[in-house]
Amino acid sequence: MLSRYLGQQPAIAATFMDKAIHKSDKDIATISDQDVTNAEDVVKVMVPIKTRILCDEKTSTVSMIHPMKEMLLTQLLPVETDSMLITALKSAIKDNLSRNLEFPRVQS
Repeated sequence: MLSRYLGQQPAIAATFMDKAIHKSDKDIATISDQDVTNAEDVVKVMVPIKTRILCDEKTSTVSMIHPMKEMLLTQLLPVETDSMLITALKSAIKDNLSRNLEFPRVQS
């Protein structure tokens, strides 16, 4: 949904600025350029998480979930070019995945 908004953001902003719609500038709620940049950063972080492999299945097995978790954890490692927001988002998602998708070690 956020990526759709970003694609439509210029049209939405133009609509908000149209005098025929708003009589006064006081009732116009706009977002800043920094807000748009932050939204773009969020979309960048969420791209590797957007997957249909698990969503298409009615029941997912551990043989599918564990490799997916490891792939996501690898993709969520910080990169030097990441902004502070991207680094924080990656860290929060990685911590959540690690905590909530813990698999017991199998003894052989």
